[in-house]
Amino acid sequence: MKNLSITLVHGTWGNGFFRQGGTRRRWFNAGSPFVDSINQYFGEANIESFIWSGRNSFIERNNAAISLAELLSSQRDRYPDRHQLIISHSHGGNIVLRSLEYINYETNKIFIVTLATPFVEVFSASLSYRLNKALYHLRYLWIYMILIELIVGGAILFWVSNYDFIQNKFADILAIAFVGLILFISIITYYVFNDNIAVYENFSRERIRLLSQQSSHGPLSRFEGKLLILRSIDDEAALTLAVGSIGAKLSNIVISLFGFPLFHLFIFSYLLLFLAFVIESIFKVRLFTDSIGTFIMIIVMFSFVSIIIAPAIVLLTTLLSAVFQSVFGREILITPLICEVNSQSVPDNSEKAHIVTLVRSPHKSLRHGLYDHPHTVPTIEAWFRDNCKAM
Repeated sequence: MKNLSITLVHGTWGNGFFRQGGTRRRWFNAGSPFVDSINQYFGEANIESFIWSGRNSFIERNNAAISLAELLSSQRDRYPDRHQLIISHSHGGNIVLRSLEYINYETNKIFIVTLATPFVEVFSASLSYRLNKALYHLRYLWIYMILIELIVGGAILFWVSNYDFIQNKFADILAIAFVGLILFISIITYYVFNDNIAVYENFSRERIRLLSQQSSHGPLSRFEGKLLILRSIDDEAALTLAVGSIGAKLSNIVISLFGFPLFHLFIFSYLLLFLAFVIESIFKVRLFTDSIGTFIMIIVMFSFVSIIIAPAIVLLTTLLSAVFQSVFGREILITPLICEVNSQSVPDNSEKAHIVTLVRSPHKSLRHGLYDHPHTVPTIEAWFRDNCKAM
């Protein structure tokens, strides 16, 4: 068809994970089975492949959308009477929809086809009460450190004062050194958490606002052309994103349920331990230990758990949440808890879209590779011709 320009847009890692290309023909390359099928059904069409970095990144996809809009505008300037058919695969569909924001001409001659696209948008999250509490205590962890230092130091020095210094010289030195270590950790934690967490939160909020803007499908509501959504059952990419969503949700639940109580549990344990040794010293009864060495070992154990293990559990769970959500885009690795990601097989504001679900074919490729499905190109061709007749 001479009055038709076809643009092919690949998805994430379209040229391979390391973008090395190689000798393998990709679905959007000339001579591939998909391109040959396009030529068969549409005649000798004007086909152009749009190549972008393929990185799993919201920012990269937005930059690609800007470049795609420039390419489409150039096609329109050169051939104003042609229809424009854009066929995109996977995240290439998000790029095409995002490019509508940057197109400054009428879109009534644009036909968009998406193949197995997970339509992804980022939103700023409204944190639950428990999750807010967990993050609050992470931010002010240094206060807990100072409290621990006071309780531990007081307990140790109080106990040491009841013994002869010469007979327990090693225990005294160990106690003083341990108190100094706790104080040092408290100071370091203060500077790391108190000074930097606020900066991180402000940076993350601004970053989420930017990602939300760059992933928006808002222009679709103003789209005057036609949209065909082809999807498959149990698409591997869609299942991967679903696993990412479930994993992130479970991680946030763990943080909410355990992050906040853990800090209180260990502080409460310290208070009980301190009270027990005060009772031992005053009433000369043995509740836990027979020697200051045993007492110091118990203090060391509790300090290790509260200073290292408790925060590590929360931080590790936060990291897992980030890893799970990063399947949508690598930027979320550093903003996991304050954003939500919406991933659907059909975008919002898609009332004009024609949706077709293709059942599994005997072809051995992954279901995500809809460009290999034998019914894909015939479905696109029939939909395009029907809409051209209706215009």
